[in-house]
Amino acid sequence: MKVRLLTIVALLASLTAAFATVQVEGQPVRGPDRILNIGMGAELDTLDPHRSTRLSASWILLNICEGLTAYGPDGVAGPGVAERWTVTDDGLFWTFHLRPDARWADGTSVAASDFVESWRRLVDPATAASFANLLSAVENVPAILRGEMGTQALGVQAADARTLHVRLWRPAPDLPDLLALPFALPLHPAARVHFPRAGALICNGPYRLAEHRLQEAYFLEPNDHHPVARTLGISHIHLHVTEDADAELKRFRAGDLDVTYTLPASQLAFAAREMPESLRIDPAAGLSYIQINMAAGPLAGRGDLRRALALALDRSAIAGLLGNVPRPALSLIPIGLAGYTPPVLPDPPQQQRDAEAQALMAAAGYGPQTPLRLTILHTRNETTRHAVIAASAMWKKKLGVETTIEVQEARVLADRVRTGAFGDMVVRSWVSPTLMYAAEILRPGGAGGLRYDDPELVALVTALDGAVTVEAQQVALSKLDTYLCNQGALIPILFGATMRLVSPSVSGWNGNIRDTHIFKYIKWR
Repeated sequence: MKVRLLTIVALLASLTAAFATVQVEGQPVRGPDRILNIGMGAELDTLDPHRSTRLSASWILLNICEGLTAYGPDGVAGPGVAERWTVTDDGLFWTFHLRPDARWADGTSVAASDFVESWRRLVDPATAASFANLLSAVENVPAILRGEMGTQALGVQAADARTLHVRLWRPAPDLPDLLALPFALPLHPAARVHFPRAGALICNGPYRLAEHRLQEAYFLEPNDHHPVARTLGISHIHLHVTEDADAELKRFRAGDLDVTYTLPASQLAFAAREMPESLRIDPAAGLSYIQINMAAGPLAGRGDLRRALALALDRSAIAGLLGNVPRPALSLIPIGLAGYTPPVLPDPPQQQRDAEAQALMAAAGYGPQTPLRLTILHTRNETTRHAVIAASAMWKKKLGVETTIEVQEARVLADRVRTGAFGDMVVRSWVSPTLMYAAEILRPGGAGGLRYDDPELVALVTALDGAVTVEAQQVALSKLDTYLCNQGALIPILFGATMRLVSPSVSGWNGNIRDTHIFKYIKWR
């Protein structure tokens, strides 16, 4: 009997060890302990939420950390560390009430003061935070960022351990949406003094970063001090450094990866044919657009010429050159961002648009015999290069416009746009995590570098900044979007999209416009 009992125990142990590979009706049995392997692109420069700019960094940060608000499976923000909040009728005073069970991974309580001190670090000019300006609606932030006031003046106060007050100088009805982003995450007291190496980072999310192997992978496991730790659909997640997109595709096909960071554009047709159940193409909150030099050059005072260029731009043809993954853009704010509905702008057939463009150019005295000569600046980006070449060819063929193309590194280009030293036009890409960040490219003197002295534009921006409700904010933004498109100061080209492969065995990897993915909602089918 003893021998038989030992044999049964050994058999059960072997079956448990092999659980992830046992076949049932041709499908592998997959439990919560099976590792989810995700490609994350290039190695990260930092996991400091105040300095990080990488999308894949947000995949880690938003799962090992949790802000006042947090994204749901659909990418919409809801309660996070804050279980509820209130706002005054004028939209200027917010009160956030923290969950009593909010804990750091070391077991200590997350307090309202942790957000105060973290946000003071965020807006400190010495931190050089990448997205500190996103907090610019909070009282005194603009002055702090300019170095005119100290961080103690920040309009954020801990009334007690579980109550946080936030004072604004202008309404920000999308504040809960904003505070779910990585830049607003709380930092553990030790990390605020000296940000640790990745493997030693203490945070407060459903997962903890157990290990980091440079140029290899980041290893996540449950944070036992988080209330959902014991109910996670997948307990262990490995995010692999995958700098080569073609190699990443091979690893996915070999079963080494369950999700890829991207898909080589050259392999889109292959994936659509051979792996249609895995291919995911989703809209993203990105915009490619042409910014006109409104301060100098032949287009600055000529709305007719700017309109002709916009009309002759065949966006559908450009999208076709890129596999129809990005979407043609007729407005400047990404569709679906926080429920935003773009303005309905006239969109006649391209042949009619071309005829109107040619008439405008001829009336202005330009054509094949007397060409309009323009310079176009863009970054070293393959997708942008294709779009610029296509646009230049369209303008040459339809309008006789001759273009000189100039290429610069992204940092140099950004500096030239900021100072207005970019010739006649620049092709840019803008990724918008929130509606008000999307509006930055529409503001004269804003982060987008638009230099346009126009009273009507200033009035529209003032109306946007005074909007107290989300509905009023979206109406004001739609008017601003329409005005700039009609003026031709900014010419939209394409909206962004993400393209990747996701194993059919993965459930809950939902495409959303921010490409945000919260792993506690993912499980095996």
